Amino acid sequence: MEHHNHGLPFAPFQIGNVQDARREMTKTKEQLEEEKKISLSIRIKPLDLDGFDSDQLRNKANELWDTIVRLETEKYDLEERQKRQDYDVSTDRACDPLFDKFKILSSSFIAKEEF
Repeated sequence: MEHHNHGLPFAPFQIGNVQDARREMTKTKEQLEEEKKISLSIRIKPLDLDGFDSDQLRNKANELWDTIVRLETEKYDLEERQKRQDYDVSTDRACDPLFDKFKILSSSFIAKEEF
């Protein structure tokens, strides 16, 4: 699928994204809280524990605990990965001026060697 911007300095489909972002940034605390409640109500399934004996409750608790541990582990791994990526980006930016100087120096050195 090909997009044409018809001579505009921006693509028309990008305008909606900017407007959506602005709308998202201007939401009130109450609106954000309501969206959070709706999102959680969709994700969180109610526990049907009626009629469970103590062994079944213990098994369910262990199952939920294992899920919590798995999710916390994934969260930690993702946070560490993000930290590494942020560090890599910051060190790449810090090295760019040096790399540019090196390119200039090495190209002038190579040019002198050719003569």
